[in-house]
Amino acid sequence: MKKILIYKYIDIFNASDYSTLNQTFKNKYDGQCPNFGNKLWYQGLISEISTEDNYLTYYNNNISIEQINSEFDMILYPMANIFSTTFAQYLPSMTDFFNRIKIPVYIISCGAEANTYDELNQLVSAIGDVSTDFIKSIYNTNGDFALRGYFTAEFFNELGFNNLNVVGCPSLFQNGSSLFISNSKIKREDFCAAINGRFDLAVPLLKDYNSIYYDQDILFDIMYNKEYYDQLKDGIKGNLRWLRTSGFKLYLPELILSNRIRLLADMWDWRYSLQHEEITFSFGTRIHGNIMALLSGIPCVIVNIDTRVKEMAEFYNIPNIDYFEATKLSQTPNALYDLYLKTDYSDFNRTYPGKFNSFNEFLQKCGIVDSINTNNSFWDKSNGEYPVSAIDEAIAKSKEIMNNKLVYSLLLSLIDKLK
Repeated sequence: MKKILIYKYIDIFNASDYSTLNQTFKNKYDGQCPNFGNKLWYQGLISEISTEDNYLTYYNNNISIEQINSEFDMILYPMANIFSTTFAQYLPSMTDFFNRIKIPVYIISCGAEANTYDELNQLVSAIGDVSTDFIKSIYNTNGDFALRGYFTAEFFNELGFNNLNVVGCPSLFQNGSSLFISNSKIKREDFCAAINGRFDLAVPLLKDYNSIYYDQDILFDIMYNKEYYDQLKDGIKGNLRWLRTSGFKLYLPELILSNRIRLLADMWDWRYSLQHEEITFSFGTRIHGNIMALLSGIPCVIVNIDTRVKEMAEFYNIPNIDYFEATKLSQTPNALYDLYLKTDYSDFNRTYPGKFNSFNEFLQKCGIVDSINTNNSFWDKSNGEYPVSAIDEAIAKSKEIMNNKLVYSLLLSLIDKLK
């Protein structure tokens, strides 16, 4: 049996307590709502390598370098945006750590991140030296890299590294090689879209359609963050200042009161929600929000906001549009349904099995698995009841907040302003 040390831990095993999210995030994330989409790609990898031949251990600071070198067969480091100006500050310490490792290290589905493809040379100039040192530290362990897309491969090539493995992200492989997205279309009256990502882009679409907004942090603030309303304590001036900076959020009360907004911390709840709500199309800027739709058999169009999103969409042949195009679309009546009608998954369906096999071959080449585990036990954790009671309680609480604090306070401010 292979003993594998997973060098990153994300809790994908335990159900979240929605009633205590605020306190949980204060303890772990400085009060900020984390990116729940990270759970999806992490869950993908863990489910795929969870075979009878593998014994997985999750790294913590109590495990010494000596223990790692003597007790484990390899290290897997699931890491996404490791080559970015934001993360580059951590690369020297990581390089120092992995320079002391004597067993193979595999960095899974890492990527280079910039605003656009045109910024490749700038990224190389900014972080090329520290990235080169880190990459060498991994290759010196006889390890390897699984790259998520071709922009990242270009980054490696610019640094002088070739013979690369561009294999995508494990999030999309966790249901096996037979994933297929139908090109059949439904009538306009049955159309129900899941909108995700940037709220200012989503609002016009949500107004035109009976759609549902899958939120990351806005609803969290309203439901849990007591400091969110501090700026409303300054009377009329404070409220108007809030309106000038956050006017699009005035649409939130309608979404909440009509039960058309979701904040889901667990992947099994998210997947069940898409199916339970009978979502027929997904659209937005969150890459893993849209991948969740694909895993549920639902077509999507991804809005590219940076190279991370764009290279993954292009790698998998997932239909995608640029942000400027999406902005124009959001201002056009019926444009989202028209986009849905034009969405074609022929290229995705044709190439997906080969992409799956390439990732499987990478894991086999590295000795991580004999074959990807496609029996994904994480989906079995849904309790089959959506929304769960904790979400119901939180929604009720947010409705009370909306009625008693936000709407009332803002309306008073506007009335006073008009006097």
